Amino acid sequence: MERAGKAILEPRIAILLEAGDLSAAASVAVRGYGPEHLSYLFLILHDRDAAHDVFAESCADFWRTLGSFRGECSIRTWLYKLAWNAASNFQREQNRRRERRLETNEISQLAAEVSRSLDSKLAALDRRQRLRQKLDPEEQSILTLRLDRGLSWREVGLVLSVREMAVRKRFERIKAKLRRLLAEEDNQGNSPSANQTSPSQTDTVSRKPSPSGA
Repeated sequence: MERAGKAILEPRIAILLEAGDLSAAASVAVRGYGPEHLSYLFLILHDRDAAHDVFAESCADFWRTLGSFRGECSIRTWLYKLAWNAASNFQREQNRRRERRLETNEISQLAAEVSRSLDSKLAALDRRQRLRQKLDPEEQSILTLRLDRGLSWREVGLVLSVREMAVRKRFERIKAKLRRLLAEEDNQGNSPSANQTSPSQTDTVSRKPSPSGA
């Protein structure tokens, strides 16, 4: 969905929640925000199947807790927090495979629909994110949420349950780490034994965040 379309999602969802139509509110939220949340999970998990599974789980969490949403942040930010929590749980328990599937649940069907629509885009991301894959999941989350998704420092901290100042400091360390990784790759590319292929574009890891802060 284009930015103009997303701009009307929050008030539309708020109206549906105020009317008590949780099913419609969940459908609008997952259809509108689902693609960017699924691609975010793919970026931090590096596994398409895992991203789909975690996305479905985060959508189920969203559905279960929607009635208790207090409006302390936007629905978009809350969905990112649920996605991060689900990804963290998945990584802590990678050997545990869920046999339970909410196949008949409407929200799970929507999650599957969004997953299918993003398959080709996820395949393209696989190449673009080579350098970012050398970061740990939290570093990738900070980079993705701040640069790619445009969340404020406060919102990134809310998603990751980290203080805003700590997020800012970690972001500076991430930039230094990426500069080091880029330098190492350049050195390898310039070595006599290196292949003659040109290095991958690095625009996705070197963009600066907007100066608008929190």
